[in-house]
Amino acid sequence: MPERHMNQEDWERYYTANRAPWIPHDPLLEEEAARLTPGRALELACGEGSDALHLAGQGFEVLATDFAPAALAITMERAEAMGLAVRTMEVDAAALRLSETFHFIYMGYLSLPAVERARALTQLVHHLVPNGVFLYIGLEEAGALEEIAGHLSPLCIERAETLHRVISMPNAEHFEADCVIVRARREVN
Repeated sequence: MPERHMNQEDWERYYTANRAPWIPHDPLLEEEAARLTPGRALELACGEGSDALHLAGQGFEVLATDFAPAALAITMERAEAMGLAVRTMEVDAAALRLSETFHFIYMGYLSLPAVERARALTQLVHHLVPNGVFLYIGLEEAGALEEIAGHLSPLCIERAETLHRVISMPNAEHFEADCVIVRARREVN
């Protein structure tokens, strides 16, 4: 049986029906972002915005993207309530074509079919400034380490590992899973 992925309509229904409580920002993102000097940051598939809001709180100029308008509305409401400046844009990560570049690009827990995932990963390279960093964190079942790293050419892989960790969810519905983390840098030519 083919793997089923939620489409734009599925996610729109989800975010329309599910408001608070929110998923907390990812501690691995926090750890990795702390290594960087804040600059322009892009988050692909921001969901309800916890990671984007964390980055904005750390001084990054954040563009939070998602293909579900309801998710972007939640992100903006939360940013305004927290007094944080976050831009949002409706974007399909698998069809990324922006006119700007970023110091940091984050893709967290985005489950895409293999062809769309490959397209998203290869396209984001063009949106990194020289010395810019891309960070991928995702469930291993949604993309194996070798596959993710393999689509990031010509970036220099700085960290690539699979970790068994507890994933925090709202209402204490935590679960354990193997997660892939890849940090890659666009080298200065």
